[in-house]
Amino acid sequence: MVRAVVMLETERTAKRTGRRASRMQRKMLTEAAQRSVEAAADDIAEILERFGGHRLGRNLDTRGSLAGEPPPAGIKALTECPQVRAIVEDQPLSLISK
Repeated sequence: MVRAVVMLETERTAKRTGRRASRMQRKMLTEAAQRSVEAAADDIAEILERFGGHRLGRNLDTRGSLAGEPPPAGIKALTECPQVRAIVEDQPLSLISK
């Protein structure tokens, strides 16, 4: 199995106006996006479990993504899920030496 970060498609309700959204608008957009990814998270968990994988942690991050350990067949199933925007391998970060 591979550690992967599954990035979910979020609800896009904002209209591009060229101006920065107000604090209230940003809060409403954030809450709408959070609701849409929470609904998708159950579907993702079911796919992971069906293929013998699992989520790493219960919480979604602020970008609407979650970490999991899917086997190869689970990754393929996730790519076919409409709520999934991208899947990337979760790799450790390290400092670059000078």
